[in-house]
Amino acid sequence: MNIKIFFILTINLLLGFPDCDHGSPNWEDLYESVPFDHEFNATISAAQVFIDSIEMTSGKLAGFVNNEIKALDSDGTSYFPPGDTNVFELSLWSNQVSGDLFSFRYYSEDNDIVIDLNETYTFESNDIVGDGFNPLVFNGSALDCEFEDSNHFSDVVDSTGISELIIFSEFISTLDTGDQIGIFDNNGLISEGEECLDILGEVLVGYGEWQGEQLEIVAWSHIDFCDFNGSQFPGFIENNPINIKIWDISEQLEYDVSFMASEGSSNFQETSFVVISDICNGSYDDCGICNGNGPIHQCWDGSIVCDPFECPESELPTPDLFSFNQSSSQAFYFINNIYIDNIGLENDDWLAAFNGDICVGSRKWDTNLCTNNICDVAVMGYDGSTATEGYMLSGDIPSFKIYDSSENIYYNAVPSDNFPFVNGGLFVIENINQSDYYCNDNPSCSGCMDINGCNYDSNALIEDVCYYLESDLLQPFDNEVVLLDADSDGAINFLWSDINQSCYEEVLNYNIQIFDSNNQMIVSRITQENNISISYSDLNINEGEINSYSWNILIDDIILSDVFSFDIDATFLDVIDNTIDNFKIYQNYPNPFNPITCIEFDIINYNFLEINIYDTNGNLIEELVADYYNPGLHKVYWNGSNFPSGIYLYELQFSNQSFRKKMILIK
Repeated sequence: MNIKIFFILTINLLLGFPDCDHGSPNWEDLYESVPFDHEFNATISAAQVFIDSIEMTSGKLAGFVNNEIKALDSDGTSYFPPGDTNVFELSLWSNQVSGDLFSFRYYSEDNDIVIDLNETYTFESNDIVGDGFNPLVFNGSALDCEFEDSNHFSDVVDSTGISELIIFSEFISTLDTGDQIGIFDNNGLISEGEECLDILGEVLVGYGEWQGEQLEIVAWSHIDFCDFNGSQFPGFIENNPINIKIWDISEQLEYDVSFMASEGSSNFQETSFVVISDICNGSYDDCGICNGNGPIHQCWDGSIVCDPFECPESELPTPDLFSFNQSSSQAFYFINNIYIDNIGLENDDWLAAFNGDICVGSRKWDTNLCTNNICDVAVMGYDGSTATEGYMLSGDIPSFKIYDSSENIYYNAVPSDNFPFVNGGLFVIENINQSDYYCNDNPSCSGCMDINGCNYDSNALIEDVCYYLESDLLQPFDNEVVLLDADSDGAINFLWSDINQSCYEEVLNYNIQIFDSNNQMIVSRITQENNISISYSDLNINEGEINSYSWNILIDDIILSDVFSFDIDATFLDVIDNTIDNFKIYQNYPNPFNPITCIEFDIINYNFLEINIYDTNGNLIEELVADYYNPGLHKVYWNGSNFPSGIYLYELQFSNQSFRKKMILIK
């Protein structure tokens, strides 16, 4: 295959007026299957397109046979540095080895028109024509394609090779698709040529058409070689202000605009760029709002600013639940009166606006710092940033909450008027009244309010049960006297209140310590229950005496309880017996009990007997039995429902003798 530098072309100049179609063609879809449907191909490896003698560096180039697309380059030109050329590349397809006549069309993205080109090509399989140094040249004209949607800003200066990129953000909302943008230097270089006239004035240095997405326009700088006996070429002059004009395609109206630059300078800078984030048919106020009214937000100190984040720091910190992020989307709600229990807010109280559970604005309600004593709260909307996710959207209605600084209490609040959020909106609410408590993550608002409690709830507003790392000793109680009967090999029960799980995450191991009258520890036991039985034999009881003890409870060497004292009265241990020849009394069961227990006794002869119940102070509290009984085993029951928990004594009197035993009621 030979690469032919001298093109094998049949050139036909198309006479008459050029043919122009308006609107973007659907060439990509039409071309999609062409390479697969044809057997032979040729290549145009480099082609330049000139429209009215102006080189095209963007757009699309397509080849046709009998109006059927057979070649396409839809990616625009590629720059070939050695030849300093911008070239298209085409693969041409045919089912004939040779002979198909190709015509060519060019689509101008700037003017949104399709232009027939003058040249044709006669197909030869495997032919390669054009290269970067000697590209194939196609020519066309759009002079007779003028129509209302054509380029309004057509007299753009020629490329000088020195430029600045003017980037229009996709977020600009004031333009419609098809609107045209002209970039001007009102005091740029107009004169051109070797005369070096240095004529300055308005010069169009760049042009583009808005399609609802990011638009990049190349603005050409001037060149002045006059000091070197060269020429001048028109364009912008560095550091001159950038001026923008809009051609409104629907209104057929041209107007000047102001603009905001998010990056770069508002003055021309060679080999640089500027990002235009917004344009305004008018002027921006001091807050950057198109045709706005300037600063309107009043700070806590009375100063007027554009946005609340410009306010100086408040003397008091923001309440914890009233923190929020600033947003570029805001509305302002003025409130004439705010009440807690029909009393106006104090100067240190706060008002906040919420969207659901998200705080979207707050301020300290010091009306002395507000104009005419009427304050407002700036309500933040969602502006597209992560920091404002969940904030107000257009149409959302904010709710309000009050912070009473003197009581450290938050309230839900009810406004007299509900106004949907609108960015930039100004609303007046007549009054706001406090309703119920606001408790954040604790809807019931009740909980332990003692900071020393294990279950302390910082959000609680209503006092509830608190639990502490401490235990109450229940049995034997302080200064209790335990009467020891003949059941000397029994045990004494110890009982204390359990520690709530909120106070101790691990398994509880209680340590009970018992001390004798000399304060010597005689018992130290570990248990996971809140009770334990200690054998009398472990207490070193001296028979015939009153034995004194003390006890307490620990966990991990931390004393959880008070120290209780108790005595064991063993003065009758050597004389009391629960049996005689014709009588026997048994220990009650169950013991401990709640609330009913059974007392059993056995007699041999028919006889009269009494059973009475006493407290540990010796007070008679109930006469249980007073009757004659036949020989045999008998049972009686005592119901302690009407008596508190504790130790009680039951005494049986028989034949002028008394027998006592103790029992424990636990509720």
